[in-house]
Amino acid sequence: ATNASVAKQWYQRRVRGDTDGEIPLLEERWRAVTSAGAVLTSKFFGSFSVCVSRAGRNVHKLLDIIVDNFESYRDMCLYKGRTVSFLKRAQILVADIATCLEGKGLGQFDNLSELTMFADYRVPQALVALNVL
Repeated sequence: ATNASVAKQWYQRRVRGDTDGEIPLLEERWRAVTSAGAVLTSKFFGSFSVCVSRAGRNVHKLLDIIVDNFESYRDMCLYKGRTVSFLKRAQILVADIATCLEGKGLGQFDNLSELTMFADYRVPQALVALNVL
Protein backbone atom coordinates (compact mmCIF):
# COMPACT_ATOMS: atom_id res chain seq x y z
CA ALA A 1 0.00 0.00 0.00
CA THR A 2 1.13 3.56 -0.66
CA ASN A 3 1.61 6.11 2.09
CA ALA A 4 -1.40 7.98 0.73
CA SER A 5 -3.68 4.95 0.90
CA VAL A 6 -2.49 4.09 4.42
CA ALA A 7 -3.11 7.68 5.52
CA LYS A 8 -6.58 7.64 3.99
CA GLN A 9 -7.42 4.38 5.77
CA TRP A 10 -6.18 5.85 9.06
CA TYR A 11 -8.32 8.95 8.49
CA GLN A 12 -11.37 6.89 7.60
CA ARG A 13 -11.09 4.90 10.84
CA ARG A 14 -10.83 8.11 12.88
CA VAL A 15 -13.86 9.84 11.41
CA ARG A 16 -16.25 6.92 11.18
CA GLY A 17 -19.57 7.20 12.93
CA ASP A 18 -21.20 4.89 15.44
CA THR A 19 -22.41 2.63 12.65
CA ASP A 20 -20.45 0.36 10.36
CA GLY A 21 -21.37 2.43 7.31
CA GLU A 22 -19.10 4.88 5.57
CA ILE A 23 -19.45 8.50 6.63
CA PRO A 24 -21.13 10.79 4.12
CA LEU A 25 -18.90 12.67 1.70
CA LEU A 26 -15.78 10.76 2.71
CA GLU A 27 -13.94 11.50 -0.55
CA GLU A 28 -14.72 15.23 -0.32
CA ARG A 29 -13.63 15.31 3.33
CA TRP A 30 -10.41 13.47 2.50
CA ARG A 31 -9.63 15.94 -0.31
CA ALA A 32 -10.25 18.86 2.06
CA VAL A 33 -7.94 17.39 4.71
CA THR A 34 -5.12 16.65 2.28
CA SER A 35 -5.49 20.03 0.61
CA ALA A 36 -5.41 21.81 3.97
CA GLY A 37 -2.32 19.85 4.95
CA ALA A 38 -0.56 20.85 1.75
CA VAL A 39 -1.43 24.53 2.27
CA LEU A 40 -0.32 24.46 5.91
CA THR A 41 2.97 22.84 4.93
CA SER A 42 3.72 25.16 2.03
CA LYS A 43 2.52 28.49 3.46
CA PHE A 44 2.26 28.26 7.25
CA PHE A 45 5.20 26.16 8.42
CA GLY A 46 2.83 23.22 8.90
CA SER A 47 0.84 24.88 11.68
CA PHE A 48 -2.62 26.41 11.73
CA SER A 49 -1.56 28.49 14.72
CA VAL A 50 0.59 30.50 12.28
CA CYS A 51 -2.60 31.45 10.39
CA VAL A 52 -4.22 32.60 13.61
CA SER A 53 -1.13 34.56 14.67
CA ARG A 54 -0.94 36.34 11.32
CA ALA A 55 -4.48 37.63 11.81
CA GLY A 56 -3.36 39.76 14.75
CA ARG A 57 -6.46 39.16 16.92
CA ASN A 58 -8.73 40.35 14.08
CA VAL A 59 -11.55 38.00 13.03
CA HIS A 60 -11.89 39.58 9.59
CA LYS A 61 -8.20 39.08 8.83
CA LEU A 62 -8.42 35.46 9.99
CA LEU A 63 -11.52 34.88 7.85
CA ASP A 64 -9.62 36.30 4.86
CA ILE A 65 -6.65 34.02 5.57
CA ILE A 66 -8.91 30.98 5.87
CA VAL A 67 -11.01 31.69 2.79
CA ASP A 68 -8.05 32.77 0.64
CA ASN A 69 -5.99 29.69 1.48
CA PHE A 70 -8.37 26.82 2.28
CA GLU A 71 -10.71 26.03 -0.59
CA SER A 72 -13.12 23.92 1.45
CA TYR A 73 -14.08 27.04 3.44
CA ARG A 74 -15.17 29.03 0.37
CA ASP A 75 -18.93 28.70 0.56
CA MET A 76 -19.66 31.24 -2.14
CA CYS A 77 -21.74 31.25 -5.26
CA LEU A 78 -22.68 33.51 -8.13
CA TYR A 79 -26.23 34.82 -7.92
CA LYS A 80 -27.60 37.19 -10.54
CA GLY A 81 -24.09 38.22 -11.49
CA ARG A 82 -22.92 38.88 -7.93
CA THR A 83 -20.78 36.76 -5.65
CA VAL A 84 -22.66 35.82 -2.51
CA SER A 85 -20.69 34.43 0.40
CA PHE A 86 -21.85 33.02 3.71
CA LEU A 87 -18.52 31.92 5.16
CA LYS A 88 -20.47 29.84 7.67
CA ARG A 89 -17.81 27.19 8.24
CA ALA A 90 -15.00 29.74 8.39
CA GLN A 91 -16.88 31.83 10.96
CA ILE A 92 -17.67 28.75 13.03
CA LEU A 93 -13.97 27.81 12.91
CA VAL A 94 -12.97 31.24 14.23
CA ALA A 95 -15.63 31.12 16.96
CA ASP A 96 -14.52 27.59 17.93
CA ILE A 97 -10.91 28.75 18.24
CA ALA A 98 -11.97 31.56 20.57
CA THR A 99 -14.19 29.23 22.60
CA CYS A 100 -11.71 26.36 22.89
CA LEU A 101 -8.95 28.71 23.97
CA GLU A 102 -11.32 30.58 26.30
CA GLY A 103 -10.59 33.89 24.59
CA LYS A 104 -6.95 33.77 25.67
CA GLY A 105 -3.71 33.66 23.71
CA LEU A 106 -4.44 32.71 20.10
CA GLY A 107 -8.13 32.62 21.03
CA GLN A 108 -8.27 36.30 21.88
CA PHE A 109 -9.88 38.46 19.19
CA ASP A 110 -10.55 42.16 19.55
CA ASN A 111 -13.66 42.02 17.33
CA LEU A 112 -15.18 38.57 17.86
CA SER A 113 -18.65 40.11 18.22
CA GLU A 114 -18.46 41.20 14.57
CA LEU A 115 -18.97 37.65 13.30
CA THR A 116 -22.40 37.24 11.77
CA MET A 117 -25.04 34.87 13.04
CA PHE A 118 -24.37 31.26 12.06
CA ALA A 119 -27.03 29.85 9.81
CA ASP A 120 -27.99 26.30 10.66
CA TYR A 121 -28.28 23.63 7.99
CA ARG A 122 -31.90 24.54 7.24
CA VAL A 123 -31.04 27.97 5.87
CA PRO A 124 -28.77 26.59 3.13
CA GLN A 125 -31.39 23.90 2.40
CA ALA A 126 -34.02 26.59 1.89
CA LEU A 127 -31.68 28.61 -0.33
CA VAL A 128 -31.01 25.54 -2.48
CA ALA A 129 -34.75 24.94 -2.78
CA LEU A 130 -35.15 28.55 -3.93
CA ASN A 131 -32.30 28.10 -6.47
CA VAL A 132 -30.22 30.72 -4.70
CA LEU A 133 -27.37 28.28 -4.06
